[in-house]
Amino acid sequence: MGLLEKGKGFLLAGILSMGGLGLGMYLFLLHHRKIWGLSNPSGICGAMSETGCEIAMGESGMLFGIPIAVIGLSGAFATLLLAFHAYKQRQSDQNPSGHLLWLLALVSVMASAAMGVVSVLDGRFCPVCVIWYGVNIALLVTVWWQIGGGLGLRVLSGFQAVTSGPGRMAILCFLAFLGSLSMKYHGDVAAAEERKVKLLESQRIQVKEELAKKTSQEVPEFPDAPRKMSAGTEGPLIRIVEFSDLECPFCRRLWGNLEEFMGETPSRVSLEFIHYPLNKDCNENMRSQMHENACVAAKAAICAQEQAQFWSYTEAAFGQQRDLEREDLLALAEEMKLDRARLEVCIDAESTEARLRKDVQRASELGIKGTPFLLVNGLKLSGALSPEIFQMVADELAK
Repeated sequence: MGLLEKGKGFLLAGILSMGGLGLGMYLFLLHHRKIWGLSNPSGICGAMSETGCEIAMGESGMLFGIPIAVIGLSGAFATLLLAFHAYKQRQSDQNPSGHLLWLLALVSVMASAAMGVVSVLDGRFCPVCVIWYGVNIALLVTVWWQIGGGLGLRVLSGFQAVTSGPGRMAILCFLAFLGSLSMKYHGDVAAAEERKVKLLESQRIQVKEELAKKTSQEVPEFPDAPRKMSAGTEGPLIRIVEFSDLECPFCRRLWGNLEEFMGETPSRVSLEFIHYPLNKDCNENMRSQMHENACVAAKAAICAQEQAQFWSYTEAAFGQQRDLEREDLLALAEEMKLDRARLEVCIDAESTEARLRKDVQRASELGIKGTPFLLVNGLKLSGALSPEIFQMVADELAK
């Protein structure tokens, strides 16, 4: 039997189970980061799929309110224990751990197939999940070769092993692991929601104080700035001027919040975008290159505006915020069907440099020193404010 002789297949199964554990922990980390509103690392997900591992983070990746990654992680822990227990009993004619390990591997492959179907129907796939599917198949094949026998005998022996000592041990360990990780997940969800409520309340207080101060100022018109209108029709026009840096994480969050607000508000809202990169190469107010690629990213967005694609291109650039080097920005333009050659020439043009410095000067004249920063009908606001706060401000200003 070669490699699988004398129980070595169980050792290989243990190694594969550890691989499953690692993949499950990675996905659990992504869930954790999503709960706390943190950007997910591109890593394997971003390198192998345009949509990353987002399908695993959404509703398709949940079962009864628990991330499927947590269930798979608990199963990998159980198979790891069974693999090494089966190896210890490798000389025994009766090896219930080995038979139960095969049955659990079969269940894992069936679950992988089900998730694969969901991915096909959704039109997206999770690269880490696909690797995990391969690990599960390899685990099943390895144990199959190790224990021998026909399919019916394997299934029967596997179910009989459920009530054995190793079977009870595996079930208890699976449930304990699943329970502890589920409690951790739901505890983090509750804590994140509590923090969100507290943050929202503090933002409400901050905004009310600013409204009470009436520290609004006259804001000149910026005819060359990208501008869009909400679909709302109620009340007087609310003018929002956003000062932002494409490499700033809080700016990315604010962008998403503003997009949500603009799509849902019943108020008439005008949104304008002014570039303020936090990099001394194009911003004389900065003393360092805080955001290394902020200047070239701003220029690329300006050039996308010339091709009437500012909002969609900037949305995509924020979406790949870890990859904003020049070549990344050009590849993004090509992917979005923009004229790549024209964009490349535009990035290097003196007129683009002058346009960017004009935005920086506008911010300086208004006393703005950081991002994200907003002027809402001249009212000064900062930070990644939530859509609820923007609606509150719009309602107050409408009065």
